[in-house]
Amino acid sequence: MSALLEQAVEAHGGIANWRKRRAVSARLDIGGAIWQVKGQPICSEA
Repeated sequence: MSALLEQAVEAHGGIANWRKRRAVSARLDIGGAIWQVKGQPICSEA
């Protein structure tokens, strides 16, 4: 594990805490003014 990753894991409870977890979920909001220019489709949720 890199030093930066070790710091991040420690800052959020340590590796022992993360090993207790079976799953992690995240909600992302990705987009921006040049999203389409990057070749990404326009997606929207209602």
